Amino acid sequence: MSSPTKFLSPLERTERKRNPLFLVLAVLSAIPTAFFLLVFVTGGADNDIAAFLTAWSALWTWVWWKLSDRYR
Repeated sequence: MSSPTKFLSPLERTERKRNPLFLVLAVLSAIPTAFFLLVFVTGGADNDIAAFLTAWSALWTWVWWKLSDRYR
């Protein structure tokens, strides 16, 4: 007996690419994320401002990355 095949919609058949605008925003916001993470780690990890800025930048990097996958 053959296994049932899954029906693929036309959107699932084509490869969807990321939205270039949000992809560029994600890459650009990763730069300050890496910088503030480096400041936080090299500063002995006791700087509250660097920790906040790292988390804030990482949040926006994540938001832009998720939007680049959603709006294509």
